[in-house]
Amino acid sequence: MRRPSLPPTTKRKLLFHTYAVITTLLVFDFCLNAHWITSFGITDEYQRIAKTAGEPEGWLGSTPAHHHNVSTQSSINQQLSTSFIKSVSKDADRRDDTALRTAPEESSPETRTSIAVATGEKLLQIKEKSSTPACSDKEVVNGRWLQTWAENPPYISSHRHLRCYPDSYYEQSPFPSWEWQPYSSECSWTQWNQTEFCDLVPRGTISIIGDSLSWEQYSSLLQLLGQSVRQRHQHWSKSRNKNHVQMACRQKTRIVFRNDPYLRHVGDSIHQDFPQIIVLNRGAHFVDDAELVEGMQLSILAIQAWQAKCKQLELPCLLIWRTSVPGHPQCAALNFTTPINDRDVMESLISDRRNYDNHTINYHWYDFQRQNRLVLSLLDKVDNFKYTALDGYAINVLRPDDHRSHTGDCLHNCYPGKMDIYNQWLLHILKRERTGWDIKRMPELFDRYVHKTSLSNRNLNGNTTQASARST
Repeated sequence: MRRPSLPPTTKRKLLFHTYAVITTLLVFDFCLNAHWITSFGITDEYQRIAKTAGEPEGWLGSTPAHHHNVSTQSSINQQLSTSFIKSVSKDADRRDDTALRTAPEESSPETRTSIAVATGEKLLQIKEKSSTPACSDKEVVNGRWLQTWAENPPYISSHRHLRCYPDSYYEQSPFPSWEWQPYSSECSWTQWNQTEFCDLVPRGTISIIGDSLSWEQYSSLLQLLGQSVRQRHQHWSKSRNKNHVQMACRQKTRIVFRNDPYLRHVGDSIHQDFPQIIVLNRGAHFVDDAELVEGMQLSILAIQAWQAKCKQLELPCLLIWRTSVPGHPQCAALNFTTPINDRDVMESLISDRRNYDNHTINYHWYDFQRQNRLVLSLLDKVDNFKYTALDGYAINVLRPDDHRSHTGDCLHNCYPGKMDIYNQWLLHILKRERTGWDIKRMPELFDRYVHKTSLSNRNLNGNTTQASARST
């Protein structure tokens, strides 16, 4: 039986639609092969779909084909077709996926970076290409103190005479505090984070060597890490001329303090516990320039030997020199209650000898900054001597407030307080300078050192003066 013939009008419509579908497929395929996909505004949608399918962002046209598979490619193509060419036949979804694999032979910088991170050759945490770089130390010091409010104080000292305020002050919520903020909007400034700090120093040893102001940094660091501190250990270290060690970071990191105001025993302190990070400060014990330089030269020799040993052992060691902050004369009489974000005003207060009495004039606070510059100049002239300057003077000379003025002390400070900035800055330096390779290898390299030396298990677990690990 003969099939009924379609009307001429229906034939023409069917033929027209067939030609339209074929023409659309050919044009779309040509555009893909000719790299014209971006001209149709498809790139952004393609990247969105690729990201949800597990492809690395930015791989289109830059990443080698072997970095993604056929099944993922088919999924992306299907979603892309649905979004942009709904009127085209489903046959378009079955096109050869090699049409999009037009990358050059060499991978992009982003791809090479991601591969390097996986092998531990770059920073453990790589910021996005558009993210803000970490502030340099010069950018850090160019800033000001701003008042902030926290839910709770970062810690509460167990020593009442170090708190400076009534108990009710530390119970208020929100808790008033002051935060250092660099002026630059083109760099990032690290906020304190206990977990980040511990992750950067696995099985590490940090030594803080200096006088009572260095003890303030040491005590602050331990309390920021959730440990309790006993003030008498500062004096024990000085009277017995030995290191004091406490464990932190889930008992995996050793925090060492040596009370050595004139830095005469740096070599002995290093020998006892061999740190990978040393923070040195000459302290508030004034001597004339000639004696200062002579003492610094001996300290430099000890540090050079340590740095050479670190290099031999491939240990990622870091030396930080913290500048000294003078006291603020007349702090009790002038009753400072806030920072003064004017360095000229504060330096005028400190340099004017009329502000001193017969006792405080002997502290030579007005000479501190001149000797800070003298020491930094000396360190800069030493060949192959690597160090980072933590310029505590530039920041805390602006803090005439929160001294222990209730005890007549215009040099030392209340806890928590302005000494906490040193450890925030230390974390900033570690995040900026440490690589993933450093972090990954440090435990292994340190264990190798312990095996080759007489460093005892007693020292590895904290010495006999180790305080308990109660949280404050």
